[in-house]
Amino acid sequence: MLPFGNEWSPNQADRNTVPRKRQHQNPHVNTSRPFHRSTFCSYNLVVLLDRINLDLFRLHNGSALMASETSTVPMTSAMRGSQAFTIDSSVAYFETSMDLFRSSHRDYDDICVGACVFDSSGKQLLLIQRAACDSFPSMWEIPGGRCDPDDKTILHSLARELFEETGLVLRHVRRCVCPAQTTGANIHGEDGSRGYTFQYRDVRAIKYNFLVEVESPLPIRLNPDEHMAFSWLTVEEYRSRQLQDQNFRITTPAQADLISEAFDVVHKTPDKL
Repeated sequence: MLPFGNEWSPNQADRNTVPRKRQHQNPHVNTSRPFHRSTFCSYNLVVLLDRINLDLFRLHNGSALMASETSTVPMTSAMRGSQAFTIDSSVAYFETSMDLFRSSHRDYDDICVGACVFDSSGKQLLLIQRAACDSFPSMWEIPGGRCDPDDKTILHSLARELFEETGLVLRHVRRCVCPAQTTGANIHGEDGSRGYTFQYRDVRAIKYNFLVEVESPLPIRLNPDEHMAFSWLTVEEYRSRQLQDQNFRITTPAQADLISEAFDVVHKTPDKL
């Protein structure tokens, strides 16, 4: 079972804590424990070591994926040592090297990825809240980010971003997830390999999102410079908070549509989680 609750939270009454904005109270976000400066320094040291290991992961992870029903991809993590993740044959399209994939997406300045992570029951989806000082301040999203040019494939980008943002280690990529249509974005690609396109500032981007499984159990470890809370929500809780909680905002309409689609996909195929 994956962990519940928030690992840290602000406590303005404690003079040894790092000032942070208090979160909205809900059953799955723990805001009772202070985040001490000593903890903050230790955390940043772990993040630094994680990034060093991720660089080593990129250097040593040079073997090609096997074209089989399930391919295995070696991965290194600072917390768990040498690991591997597997992929379903339905996402074989994304095994293409980063250079070739980018060359076929020349219309876009950025390629982004997102990870839909459910708990072992298949009922609760992991959402993380962006830092108040970052873009889309205090809004919620799934883990993910931009692909780096030195990532071997965008599936490796997915593994890296998931680890960097949550500390979770990718175990299996089940399928690509994309709503049939969405607000404020265009759908690109065929069934099984669809992404949605969007533009921010002058940057044209396309984002591919995946339903994934992760190593369990592992505590969620957020980078406080990027995210300040996380929550595991059922579809009922997600929809209820959208309607009743004015402070619960998803980053974009396309992201909100994607989250709804992920719930629908898992509810239709719960035996495959």
